[in-house]
Amino acid sequence: MEEHLDLASKSMASCSLEPGARVETRNKSAEKREKKNMKREEERRLKEEEKAKQAPKTNSQTKKVVAADDEDMDPTQFCENRLKYLATENDKGKNPYPHKFHVLMSVSQYIDKYNTLNNGDHVEDDQISLAGRIMSKRCSSSKLFFYDLFNRDYTVQIMADASKSELDEAEFARLHANVKCGDIVGVSGFPGKTKRGELSIFPRLFTVLSHCLHMFPRQKAGRSNIWVPGTPRNPETYILKDQETRYRQRYLDLILNNESLQIFKTRTIITKHIERYLDDRDFWEVETPILNRNAGGAAARPFESHHNDLNMKLSMRIAPELFLKQLVVAGLDRVYEIGKQFRNEGIDLTHNPEFTTCEFYMAYADYNDLMDMTEELLSGLVKELTGGYKIKYHANGYDKDPIVIDFTPPFRRIDMVEDLKKIAEINIPKDLASKEANKYLIDVCERFDVKCPPPMTTARLLDKLVGHFLEGTCDNPTFIMNHPEIMSPLAKSHRSKKGLTERFELFVNQHELCNAYTELNDPVVQRQRFADQLKDRQCGDDEAMAIDESFCTALEYGLPPTGGWGLGIDRLVMLLTDSLNIKDVILFPLMKPQDEPAASSRGIVEESPVCESVKRMYNITECIERLNAMKEEEGSDLYLFDLDDIMNKTKKLVASITTLYRQSRSSSTFRFNPISTIAVNSQTQLRSRESLEPKGLRFTGRVFCSESDVKRSFFKCWNCGFSSEKVAFLFCDSCRSIQPVDDSVDYFQIFGLEKKYEIDDGSLEGKYKDWQKKLHPDLVHNKSKKERDYAADQSAKVTEACRTLTKRLSRAMYIMKLNGININEEDTITDPTLLMEIMELREAIAEADDPKELNEIRSQVQEKLKQWSDSFVEAFESQKYDEAVKCIQRMTYYERACEEIVKKL
Repeated sequence: MEEHLDLASKSMASCSLEPGARVETRNKSAEKREKKNMKREEERRLKEEEKAKQAPKTNSQTKKVVAADDEDMDPTQFCENRLKYLATENDKGKNPYPHKFHVLMSVSQYIDKYNTLNNGDHVEDDQISLAGRIMSKRCSSSKLFFYDLFNRDYTVQIMADASKSELDEAEFARLHANVKCGDIVGVSGFPGKTKRGELSIFPRLFTVLSHCLHMFPRQKAGRSNIWVPGTPRNPETYILKDQETRYRQRYLDLILNNESLQIFKTRTIITKHIERYLDDRDFWEVETPILNRNAGGAAARPFESHHNDLNMKLSMRIAPELFLKQLVVAGLDRVYEIGKQFRNEGIDLTHNPEFTTCEFYMAYADYNDLMDMTEELLSGLVKELTGGYKIKYHANGYDKDPIVIDFTPPFRRIDMVEDLKKIAEINIPKDLASKEANKYLIDVCERFDVKCPPPMTTARLLDKLVGHFLEGTCDNPTFIMNHPEIMSPLAKSHRSKKGLTERFELFVNQHELCNAYTELNDPVVQRQRFADQLKDRQCGDDEAMAIDESFCTALEYGLPPTGGWGLGIDRLVMLLTDSLNIKDVILFPLMKPQDEPAASSRGIVEESPVCESVKRMYNITECIERLNAMKEEEGSDLYLFDLDDIMNKTKKLVASITTLYRQSRSSSTFRFNPISTIAVNSQTQLRSRESLEPKGLRFTGRVFCSESDVKRSFFKCWNCGFSSEKVAFLFCDSCRSIQPVDDSVDYFQIFGLEKKYEIDDGSLEGKYKDWQKKLHPDLVHNKSKKERDYAADQSAKVTEACRTLTKRLSRAMYIMKLNGININEEDTITDPTLLMEIMELREAIAEADDPKELNEIRSQVQEKLKQWSDSFVEAFESQKYDEAVKCIQRMTYYERACEEIVKKL
């Protein structure tokens, strides 16, 4: 029977020869016979593959041939089976995760080299090693398997034949039965093409390098039509469609969705094009700090951190502008940087807290030159990517037809103020810094129902009006130019239009893409602009720029006429890849934790600040009543602060009610979290979110209680679960385990000090040493790692507390913070007389070389410092907080002068 089947298969093979093929006779050379046999064998394999695809297998055949992936298997069971298999391999002494596999070439190189082979040709003399991920698996029998090997956007077929393998048939079948989709494999064999012309590799050696423990989609990745930039996309065709999963597990997105991979390849091309454009024009690529004392260079709210060793507040940069301009001062006439910026603002379709920009600065250029360069750069980039100047973009969603955006130069140019007047039919006052102008713009916003959340500064009002009337007309690239000075603190005044600046913003698809201007290089005017920004900041505009004294000093050495330019890389990539969400073009976007409760479940409600302040007054009464009751129960080890201290806190609350009542008449809706402290109207910024917290109502040697503790009622130990109305600062009263840092305990409470400016330095030092002894690593080395970490955190807080309270200036700022007033060290004084005095003092220090002369200056400075310190005490105790803030600002300047003198000595 087997002989008949063999003859039949030979007959079918000979009948299927290509027309004109010459039938070989027995007297031909052995080489030609071998070639003919190879062709027949290939035809046999092809027929078996076709038969396997067309005829469904019975259960008995499946068990006999291969333990193939079961699509209906429960994912959990699949993972458990994989883990059991790996455990079995380990028990046998086999390493399921090899350390090394030598890859001779990539899949793309393999395709380029061997794709010209004729159908049915094999090159058995070439030994090739490839590696990649298995995206598809098919089997014809236990002796023949087909795989799609995917690597870096390219796919090639693996044709694993037992007759070509170095393994015996049983081991071959067992190996391939346990190869699953998603596994990363290495194959070593010879290249060839099937009879139908599919390029394949025929492995002699097949090694699984890494195992995928989760079920993998069976669709072939990398096999669909390749999307190209400038053409519309269709995410509905994705294998992995769930947007949340794509962003949170980007590796799956890139493996399964070819278009996602193309997006990030396009991003790299865009970045390299910009770099090449600037490099060809003799720009230097540089790096500037990400952590700064001042987050300057843009109008935005920064992320803030703290350097423990230097006891210094630091901000992550919002723009590299000020540093880059200092390099131009240094003589680097053309510099640029492509890097990350960080802004503590909202997240939406076009905003991410961490984003990428390109900024360059070009000496002896103005904003007209930069507009020409922008047109040249962007139009050239679009042409390189698409072959033309037009792209298609789904501006209205993927379910609507895409719009066409034309990057053909020159771009449209509109004057901000003039066009705003024409389109809105309004008459904007010339003096935009006046109160009348602010009131007029508020009325205009109300008339056109343009929403501007407080603080309603003139700059913010203008920005909202421009967004409402002008930006909506900017589908194709459009320059909005000649911004008012009040909106552009770093831009040079317009050479012919008073009150305006030489600035432009490029808008595409109604979104800002570029921002550039002729740079302001007059240090006197720059300081005045910073002072104007300070006024907006004091009105509650957190995005207003803070003064950067080091930048102003650099300008004093001379900045040549300079043009500065900034581009948002992420938004540009969005446009050129037809992406509607900025998360689509950022590999690992910031995502909200999946287990984060909704705002309503966290207890966030809308409530009047007046009502909340009254509630806090009752909380003080409740605290007193409860503590008195606890005193009777617990005995003499518990005592309260004196009544005067309690009454002082109550007075502050009463005073705050009057202030908040006035605020509520204009803005009566506030966001309040009952777990935290009161949220105060951002327009006045009179107090921080800690403003009304009556902390420190009770303390003993190691246990503290505060208003926030009354709200949460109980302290619960992380180790034993012991609950108490006490809050353990260091140890649990029950199991004595070290507790995590409690942020409700302030620095004065840590050392058992009265909360006032004048303290006993000797007492502070002694108690600090006692704490450090208790927290010393030698005393906690036998604790668990968790407790050792807690001890380290506690020690860091105690050290920070001691440093803060030891120095007069930091102590003054901290006690003001406890009273609800946060002071920025970088906020500057605008009093011209004092500024002149400080400038003269700095010059005197710089010119003094004799130690005796420096010591004399030092004595004078210390006397000034003492005077302002005494003035602070008087103002603080009288609750004249505005005066206290001014005292601290002056103390800051004189403290820095002392530091400069010490350095010179």
